[in-house]
This record gives sequence, structure tokens and C-alpha cells, in this order.
Amino acid sequence: MKISIDPSKSTYDNAAEYFEAAKRLKKKAIDTEKAVRISEKEMQEVEKDISKKKEAEGAPTPLKKEWYHQFHWFITSEGFLVIGGREAKQNEEAVKKRLGANDLFFHADIQGASAVILRDGKKAGEKSLQEAAQFAGCYSSAWRARLPGIDVYAVDKEQVSTAALSGEYMAKGSFMITGKKQYFKGVETRMYLGKDKDGRIRIVPSSAGDLGLSACYELIPGKREKEDIAKELSKELGIKADEIAVLLPGKSEVKKIR
Repeated sequence: MKISIDPSKSTYDNAAEYFEAAKRLKKKAIDTEKAVRISEKEMQEVEKDISKKKEAEGAPTPLKKEWYHQFHWFITSEGFLVIGGREAKQNEEAVKKRLGANDLFFHADIQGASAVILRDGKKAGEKSLQEAAQFAGCYSSAWRARLPGIDVYAVDKEQVSTAALSGEYMAKGSFMITGKKQYFKGVETRMYLGKDKDGRIRIVPSSAGDLGLSACYELIPGKREKEDIAKELSKELGIKADEIAVLLPGKSEVKKIR
């Protein structure tokens, strides 16, 4: 370190001047450190205020999950719950654990279809029956075969069995149906997809109307891959693509309604 000496001043005066300069530098350093501490404290207070404001405004609440959200599902225009298995294991679970005495079981009249249950179906009106039937028809191999329509039947709980007859084999997710079936002929394979008032992605049979869904799209059997459609709709709806893809009944064509 270089030290400049003023020859016109005494050794004492030079030393005193450097001592005063050192005190000023020390005070400046202390003041700087104090300012930094004050700034950090102010920043912490600002962060606390922002956090409190967010809490007051209400942070997004996670969507409540019900037991039926694991299935394909919708609420009919008359207010009845409809569920359907997404694969063979869920089909079996739906029938064994969720099919009640007052419910109705729906199944497309084709090999490879969702097991659909209209809860309290015996109390439901004709419109709900038609909607449940269309739901069952759409979630069947009829969609994958690009059929414009398919016959669907409904039966009571007592007519559905998951056990094979003696000496026979029944694949997982298959059922033995006995007695008279109530048929719904040529139900259309067409659905609506959109977001509900809670921001949850929903898919419903077209016979139910759009049920108040926002940014609604029409789906019919087609050639576009589920994953491609899901990616496209993900950008427009702000929903993860995989959450959309899992709901789609198969390759489709999509058209925006609003």
C-alpha cells in the first residue's frame, strides 16, 4: 500500500490525517453493512406482504377428488351419476363393487366395451337412460371401428354375473348376462369435450348437450391419434395432454363448437 506524506506537515499531522481518513472509511463500511441489513429486512417484509396478499386473495384450491373420478364418468342432464370402466380390471371392479340394486348396467352390443353403470337408474327418466346408453356405445370398440352408431342394452343388477358357468372360462372384465335386455338401437357415436365450472376436463355424450362446458369440442370416430388431439387441445384448454388423452374413446375427428 502506498502512503503519501505531505512534507509541509509534521509527522504527527500526517498521522492524524490518516487516522481521520481511516475512521471515515470504517464508518462508511459500517453504514454500508447497516444499509444491506435494512434492505434484506425490507425485502423479507415485502415477501411476507405478498404471501399474505396471496392467501387473502385465495390461492387455487386443488380439485376435490371423488371415488368415481377414477372411472369414465359424467352427470346426466337429470342429475344422475354414470360411471364406466376404463379397462377390463375397472369393468370388473365397477360391477363387483359399484353396481347396486337400484342401478342399471349398460353395455354396447359388441365385443370390447366399457361396463357402464347408471346409478339409481331405476329412478332415472328416459333422457338419462338414452345418455347412459350413448356413453356406453361411445366407450366401446364401435368407436375404434369408426361406426356411426351401435346398439346398446341395459339390464338390472340381478342379470349380471362375473362368474362363468361350470366348465366354462370367462375372461377378466367379461360378464354373463341373463334374462330380457332393454335395447337402445343405433345410438350415435358422438361426444362433447370441454372444461366444467371447476376447471376440470370433462367428456359427455352428445345427447346430454354440452352441460355448460366451456370451450366445447365435438368428437366423432376418425383417424387422428388420441395423443395428437390431446396435445392440440392441451394448448387451447390449459389442461395437461395426458389428462385429456385418457378420456378420449379412440382415434377421432374434432371440431370446435365454441
